[in-house]
Amino acid sequence: YVRPFHESGGTWRVSSRGGQTPTWKGDGREIYYLAPDGMLMVAPVTGAAPFQTGPPTPLFKVAVPDAADPQYDVSPDGKRFLVNQQISLKEEPITMLVNWAAALKKPS
Repeated sequence: YVRPFHESGGTWRVSSRGGQTPTWKGDGREIYYLAPDGMLMVAPVTGAAPFQTGPPTPLFKVAVPDAADPQYDVSPDGKRFLVNQQISLKEEPITMLVNWAAALKKPS
């Protein structure tokens, strides 16, 4: 939802499925938010008086550690995103070379 900050008045629905951590584009013409399914969404702002948005569009899926806290930011022009992406923690085997300096000194 969007509502005026200092004024009393209405509230306007942006998403029918819910969302978190909204962020405005620098010129105020788009609202970005994280949908419950992990998609970063954008809703165009189509009118100022009265306030209106167009239908939200999915941009890309993100895997953020905690969607309750802002885990992404948008450049003022809306063309670049910085996302605190959670990575998969697969356990990979580690190969350790012991006494590798001595192996360099031996003739082959």
